[in-house]
Amino acid sequence: MDVILATLRPILRVLPPLALWLVASPALAQSGMADMRTADRYASLAANASRLSDIRLNLQHVLLCLEGASGPEHQASAPAACSSAGAAAGLPIGSANHIRVEKASKLAAVAVTFHDFRPAHFTALAVQAVLDEGAR
Repeated sequence: MDVILATLRPILRVLPPLALWLVASPALAQSGMADMRTADRYASLAANASRLSDIRLNLQHVLLCLEGASGPEHQASAPAACSSAGAAAGLPIGSANHIRVEKASKLAAVAVTFHDFRPAHFTALAVQAVLDEGAR
């Protein structure tokens, strides 16, 4: 009996956090999808913008929604439009949408560095296309 209890004890310690994760994960996933949809709307605004400054501003919002306030590309000048965690934190790692978020984030991070309209515009279109795929 002692051997069985000794074997089960580590498993029983893991179950409460695991149960909490299972209960919390649908809420996190919904938050991640909401942030992804908001990022998609900002990507659409960026892709349809007629000025470079508008493209860059809207893509900063995209980055905030995808990476959260602690993301490497976050700039304090971009107001909070999404949850502080960002879509990447709310989506299951390895899921198709998590991969889309990572790719869109990398594209947006490049796009905000352009000093010319055309490359920023076309990269914003690519960000929008990647996010459109999963935000439906």
